[in-house]
Amino acid sequence: MLNSFEEYIEFYNKYGRCIDQVQRPKNKLNEIQLFRKWDNYKKKEERKEAKRADKQVDEKWLAVREEVFKRDDYQCQLYNKLNFAEKALFFNSNGYLTKTIDPAHVIPRSLSKNLYYDPDNIVTLDRIFHSRLDAFKHPLTGESIKKSDVEYWWVRIIGWELWTKLQQLK
Repeated sequence: MLNSFEEYIEFYNKYGRCIDQVQRPKNKLNEIQLFRKWDNYKKKEERKEAKRADKQVDEKWLAVREEVFKRDDYQCQLYNKLNFAEKALFFNSNGYLTKTIDPAHVIPRSLSKNLYYDPDNIVTLDRIFHSRLDAFKHPLTGESIKKSDVEYWWVRIIGWELWTKLQQLK
């Protein structure tokens, strides 16, 4: 963050644009325009800082997340359930796994606050699978799918018994 109007002007003069602009403006800005942009920039940065200060670390979530990662041996639970042909389909469609493991809620947080910290409701998934299932996309091909298809994949990942238990708890 630039701390003064002078620093803001210095940045503008050096790069030909304001710090919060991606490209140079067509016309050179005068001092009044620069001051307005500086004022807006400063307010925006103050809001961001206040938001960061309000955000507290959720120790309980971090503990549950680590418990799930250890339980799942830091591996994608969906990938481990795929057969050779499904893995080939995935790699032919995408060519890669992100190799970033996410804690994924089976029953979304928006549908059940009481299952948010329940380790049974959380599994480790590769980020691509996680984001696709959350967006109602086929985890292997990325094509749109129905809610019932997403449920099929969750049952396949966690098993029918646990799926039924979570449905009753939500």
